[in-house]
Amino acid sequence: MSQHVLSNKDFSVNPRKLQAYYGDLVKNHATMDSISVKNAGFGVATMDAQTAPHSAYNTPVLNQFLQNWLPGAVRAFTAPRRAEELLGFVQAGDFADESIVARFIEMFGFVQTYGDLADVPRAGYNMEFLSRQVVRFQGGIQTDKLESDRMSKIGISDLDEKRASLARSFAITENLVAFNGYTGVRCYGLLNDPNLPAYETVAATGTGSSPLWSTKTTALQMADILTSVKTLYQQTKTAFDPRKEAFTWAVGTNVAMALANIIAVSGTPVAYTLGSWVKEQYPNIRIITIPEFDAANGGADVWYMYKETTVDVDNSTDDGSTITNLLQQRMFMLSALPTKSGGSMENYASAQAGVFVKRPILVTRWSGM
Repeated sequence: MSQHVLSNKDFSVNPRKLQAYYGDLVKNHATMDSISVKNAGFGVATMDAQTAPHSAYNTPVLNQFLQNWLPGAVRAFTAPRRAEELLGFVQAGDFADESIVARFIEMFGFVQTYGDLADVPRAGYNMEFLSRQVVRFQGGIQTDKLESDRMSKIGISDLDEKRASLARSFAITENLVAFNGYTGVRCYGLLNDPNLPAYETVAATGTGSSPLWSTKTTALQMADILTSVKTLYQQTKTAFDPRKEAFTWAVGTNVAMALANIIAVSGTPVAYTLGSWVKEQYPNIRIITIPEFDAANGGADVWYMYKETTVDVDNSTDDGSTITNLLQQRMFMLSALPTKSGGSMENYASAQAGVFVKRPILVTRWSGM
């Protein structure tokens, strides 16, 4: 409620009495009786009646003081990066190298029937060099005092968040190169390395002669799996035994979900999934879901079956890997400099040479499911 002096008829205020009244208030500020007010020239009848407030109604506590902040911060989701989980990596060379080279040897020789005067045939070998080119990436961050101080007021470290953002960018790039290589140079990925065998299409035994697993019964899906394993077994000339030795089956998301399908025997479902059947048949199989395998071959899903390491009869002198993910240096700091605004600027780089398929005979690729 506001109180004001109204201009009433025959109403006046003597300035001397008003000055004396204010003097009394200074001496005794609690004195505000009707007599002193009247002596100052304010008739009681001249006081304001209740009037409407000038401001809009509002609660006395501002909304920002009624907020409860949940701990931490939610970061935007990015797709899982599976290249390292699938392939691991090999630290080969360093940031300054131009290429990574592998030596391939094909031995040849023959023997003949012995004769005292016969020429002795000589064995030999062919040497071939295959290389992959190193690609380098860079990125940086900058934080300044004002933005850093302001973010700290809400519990966020500006520098840490920017470092985390850059680290994720490097990790995403590393994953992309591992699957797709890098255009314009001899840097290939798991989906396009020139050493890879050609895709084979799963049988078109689904509804309407479709190869899609969504049109197939579990019995037909089982047949596709058996065919893929059989192909790998036969192309190694039985050097690899899938029932005893470890191998990897990398699948897209649609096949991964189908592995939970209940198997039907003579049309009757049993408490047995397609995935559990695979594990029982091949106890040392590793099944891993790769999002990049969805629609990877001209819009068709793909899967890879491969033995991760060489077979026993191979007496190679390398690390024995079938597929190698080549890294020179992961995200590392190039420089750190202060800024004029009292902050800091940091520059980072990385280097990798993509994927090298060294033993394509231990790989089989399928498409169309």
